[in-house]
Amino acid sequence: MFKAAPRPAKFVLLLLLLAPIQIQAEEVYDPLESVNRAIFSFNDFVDTWVLEPAAYGYRWVTTPAIRTGVRNFFINIQYPRYLISDLIQLKFDQAAVHTGRFVLNTTVGFGGVIDAADKMFEIKHHEEDIGVALGYWGVPSGAYLVLPIFGPSNVRDLFGRVGDRVSDPVFWLSYWDELSWEQQLAVSWGKSAVEAVTIRESLIEAVDAAKEASLDYYTFVRKSYAQQREGLIYDGHPPGVDEFGDDLEFEDDLDFDNESE
Repeated sequence: MFKAAPRPAKFVLLLLLLAPIQIQAEEVYDPLESVNRAIFSFNDFVDTWVLEPAAYGYRWVTTPAIRTGVRNFFINIQYPRYLISDLIQLKFDQAAVHTGRFVLNTTVGFGGVIDAADKMFEIKHHEEDIGVALGYWGVPSGAYLVLPIFGPSNVRDLFGRVGDRVSDPVFWLSYWDELSWEQQLAVSWGKSAVEAVTIRESLIEAVDAAKEASLDYYTFVRKSYAQQREGLIYDGHPPGVDEFGDDLEFEDDLDFDNESE
């Protein structure tokens, strides 16, 4: 058994992970890179031998309409997460949009299988989570992390994942007293497994292209994750990027190196 670290040591570690540092726009704070790369290799092994074959199998036995319906269902049941994130950010109009989508899709859309809100009124889905809400209020991302099985994250999003988990209705269903522990486990892990395979199926071509095109797949995923999260925090308009998605040039003391895509 490891002894708990003294309070000062824990505090120093937290400061190191959350400490904001001045780096170039395309860089990500990754002080745990050696550990992250080891976990990344493990995750890639699991993906190659378990998740990717399952994704191909899922694609083979289903139709595009079925896969779209499953994805719609998973988006719909995450409504509590979207609502909480909206309210934390004081985005009340967006909270109303998410609520309207949930009501329409749950009723007219047969439990969310059909995105009725989009088809009938062109009300598009807007991704939100607790980590995005924290970033909106200026909580720094902290150190980049690669989580076993769950993949890329950072210190801020790790805390956000806890909130996302608690807001998941399936999480509470898995603790329903009327279910045996075997049934509770099946509900929780079954939902996670199906959702993971569904997401992986939708990324088959993207992952293959990334692996073929990138010199260092780890670095590519790290940068892509940071950019994707920043885009969500700033609603698709992160600072330093113009309306066409290109880096802006600043005439100040900082030099930003532009990489060609």
